[in-house]
Amino acid sequence: MALVPAADYGIEHTWAVAGMRGTGSDTVVADELFVPEHRVVRTATLLERVSVFAPYLTVVLAAPQLGLGRAALRLVRDAASAKGVTGTAYARQADSAVFQVRFAEAALKIDTAHLYSARAADDVDAALASGEPMTELARARVHGDIGLAVQSVVDAIGILVAAHGTGGFADAHPLQRIWRDANFALTHAMAQPAVNHEIYGKALLGGRPNITAML
Repeated sequence: MALVPAADYGIEHTWAVAGMRGTGSDTVVADELFVPEHRVVRTATLLERVSVFAPYLTVVLAAPQLGLGRAALRLVRDAASAKGVTGTAYARQADSAVFQVRFAEAALKIDTAHLYSARAADDVDAALASGEPMTELARARVHGDIGLAVQSVVDAIGILVAAHGTGGFADAHPLQRIWRDANFALTHAMAQPAVNHEIYGKALLGGRPNITAML
């Protein structure tokens, strides 16, 4: 990782994507740029010296997902008292037993995400407070917790969008943006549930070396 003055590089606008458009994650371009040694931190060195670095970054990825899940839950709940169930006699979604069950399932998945994210954050905080390095298994469990958390949020949002109805996909409706952002975020290298669960599974079974340096 290198620290360089903003005047020494340019931005190429390459971020044209389905979700997370607001991040502005365009391409930084620097031609023939010299970076002195004191402005460079080698990632491998950082990971070796700061055992909580990768777990901390992994936990951070869950925070926006949790917010998206809560926002989707609130939007669908608020609409349920006035919006009917298309093709049925229900004038209010809130009166439909099917809707109630789906809404509860989504809410519990979001609660699950919060609980597992909180455990991961507590593990990182405890390691920082103690000053002791996190064990490989503890770091791997953070990956597993966050993998489950982000997948639970995405699953919950999918349930909520389907329960709310096609109106949620209108360009002007915030629910479709939440759906796009959450699903797009799930593809982040350090957020992918299957990868994070493989990391945890290998650690649980004593597998070495593990599949990533970002542990």
